[in-house]
Amino acid sequence: MKRKTRGCAILAAALSVAPGTALSAEADSLKEQVVGTWKLVSLVVNQGDRKVNLFGDNARGIQIMTPDGRFANIITRESLPLYAGAKRMKGTAEEYTAIGQGSNALYGTYEVDEAEGIVTFNVEVSTFPNWEGETQRRKSVIDGDTWRYTNPMTAIGPGNVEVVWTRMEPARPAD
Repeated sequence: MKRKTRGCAILAAALSVAPGTALSAEADSLKEQVVGTWKLVSLVVNQGDRKVNLFGDNARGIQIMTPDGRFANIITRESLPLYAGAKRMKGTAEEYTAIGQGSNALYGTYEVDEAEGIVTFNVEVSTFPNWEGETQRRKSVIDGDTWRYTNPMTAIGPGNVEVVWTRMEPARPAD
């Protein structure tokens, strides 16, 4: 239980800090440029001649990068099934399968290698538990408000994953 509480606290802190701290896309260093809140544009698995939109053509996602080196990442398919019984802990096997295959979330810390253009994600917790404790390196390029990175591994077999994000505007308080 302690692990879930800590994870929720870290995600809440990331959500409260990141939107208001987005830096200009013209920042000098990659570390400065990655800070902020990013919306998923695309996620494509490349397996030679085969390309797979793992979360569908209209995947949804957010990546939050805080100035102090924390990240949170959530990606889902455009549409996930509702639980027929309206109780998350009493779903059917089919519902759990669709939601498990149609979403991924993780958080942890990150580091930036300016010389290599690499952002390294140190995964603390993931809904794909096999990633927990992993260090994942992403070759990254930021052009204006677009961040592209390549994940040299996939969770579905050989290949790599090309991910594109766009910087989100800071959230505005409701009137």
